Amino acid sequence: MRLRCKSRALKLLSSLLTVMVLELGKKLTRTGGGIHYIGYDTGGPTALMRDLALPVLDSETGEPLLTTRPEWTRIFHFLQQSYQVPGYIGPNNEYSYGRDAFIKDRKPALRAADSGP
Repeated sequence: MRLRCKSRALKLLSSLLTVMVLELGKKLTRTGGGIHYIGYDTGGPTALMRDLALPVLDSETGEPLLTTRPEWTRIFHFLQQSYQVPGYIGPNNEYSYGRDAFIKDRKPALRAADSGP
């Protein structure tokens, strides 16, 4: 019972954080002074996968898990919602901006942390 309550609480917290990040991302995505700013750079599915330590394949069967694990469904739904924010997809069809855009160019306001470029 206690584990089930914690699991529900974590799911609720995760849902609330997703909504908050998306809403903040909408507010911060804009163009100003000729510069295209992004509210939140998701880093794409691989960055989110690494953060959640999600496997792509079942280690025993080798079968893909992308359509069977609810975590993957949530990731793809979150990405879809992010990409639908007006202005999120850049003028050259960019949808993942990378570390340099965050650190050097300062275009994304928030960025999913990962170890990739």
